Amino acid sequence: MDLKNKCEEIRLNTKGIVARHLNKKISLPISCWVVTHTGWKPNQVTYFNMLVGFSSGPIAALGTPMSLFLAAFILQVASILDGVDGEVAKLTQTASHWGQWLDTISDNGTLISYLVGTTIGLYRLYPFSPVLSLAVITFAVTIMIIATILIFLRKETDSGSFVTYDQEFLKSLTIEEFPIVARLVSILKYMIKKDFYSLLFFLVALINKPLWVLYICSYGGGIACLFLAYINIMRRMDQMLGKPSEFELG
Repeated sequence: MDLKNKCEEIRLNTKGIVARHLNKKISLPISCWVVTHTGWKPNQVTYFNMLVGFSSGPIAALGTPMSLFLAAFILQVASILDGVDGEVAKLTQTASHWGQWLDTISDNGTLISYLVGTTIGLYRLYPFSPVLSLAVITFAVTIMIIATILIFLRKETDSGSFVTYDQEFLKSLTIEEFPIVARLVSILKYMIKKDFYSLLFFLVALINKPLWVLYICSYGGGIACLFLAYINIMRRMDQMLGKPSEFELG
């Protein structure tokens, strides 16, 4: 199978409308170029993407409408580039366990940098708005979501990729077994995916409503956090009682 066909196969096997129909159409040509014209390894691509993504925070912290827009644009660029390291790994068959963890560090570090910088920038721009209270809620739920997924990965899998949480846990909650939870999962799981929230933040910045970022993160993240906590508590209770659980891995 030639490189072009491999790239198309990767795109078609990608879940999520944003990732498949937007991000992959940009990232895959870049990945092909990296494979054919450079000697870069997947981890080197990740390091480069970290530099891009982490820069969104300091830029947003400048506290001007243009800097907040530019930071959101950089976050979206980082989201697209985030696929390149994994694609290069697949195309060259050089995936590694450390690469998975490095990609997770890159994703979460970029998000935290952006949120911290955006909070500082918004407070400088709107000092009398509820920026700080929204920021406290945002960081609390963000840390809880990240911690929940990391704990699962450490205890239940050998993977360092957040994709594993979706593939090995969330997808096990089938419609036949638990219809309400399964339908909520199908909707809410995209709220914590980088391709979704990065595009959403960019669109919000595009219409010059940067404060909406914290509203989206605090309310949307709060709902996602409560939901993840609920399904994990139910799973633990079933394990303690020794019952077969709807929340057990498939």
